[in-house]
Amino acid sequence: PTKRTLWLQAVDLERKHGTATSLDEVLEAASERLPRTEIFWLVRAKEKWLAGAVDESRSILTEAFKANPDSEPVWLAAGKLE
Repeated sequence: PTKRTLWLQAVDLERKHGTATSLDEVLEAASERLPRTEIFWLVRAKEKWLAGAVDESRSILTEAFKANPDSEPVWLAAGKLE
C-alpha cells in the first residue's frame, strides 16, 4: 500500500499487539514504500536506539538522509543520536 494512514495504522497495531521484530518489519516496509515520509524512518531509528542498537539506528538515519536530504527532522534526529 502507498497510503500513509494505512501504514500508520499498521505501525500502531504492531506497537500494541506485535513484537519488536514485527514492528521493525512494518516500519522497514513502510520506509521502503514511502521513502519521503520521514516519520517511518524516525520511528524505526528511535526504536532501534531504545533497544540499544545505536549502529543500526545510525544506518537507518543514513538511509533516511538519502531519501530526504533536506529534512530537518532527520538532521535533528541524527544530531541527538550523536
